[in-house]
Amino acid sequence: YCKAVRMKYNEDPSLYQPDFLSIDSSNPVSPIFNWEDESNTNNIIYFQVVADQEGNAISGTYTEERSFQFYNLDNVVLNVTHPGETPSLMENNDYQFILMGVDAENWVNLIATSDFGS
Repeated sequence: YCKAVRMKYNEDPSLYQPDFLSIDSSNPVSPIFNWEDESNTNNIIYFQVVADQEGNAISGTYTEERSFQFYNLDNVVLNVTHPGETPSLMENNDYQFILMGVDAENWVNLIATSDFGS
């Protein structure tokens, strides 16, 4: 559904920074994800994946902002969620949020993950 992103391994490796991520789950079916990105100013877009605990993608979205509310598309610049589906979360279920900060050459500079739900 989208152009592949690439991981950096040698000269400028991607940073795994789960502590840069915060999740407001006060509304468990529409949590708000916020993140910092002070470590790399090259990121121009952020790819977010919400997955179930088995690793199945529920949604995939890109934003230019450092915030995303599930499944509010107001600040989404590219939606790569399976076409025709409007995903939803269920209360008392466990999920995973995966974030990638991507630069203009499609290199992943920042990675953050966190479990949420229940």
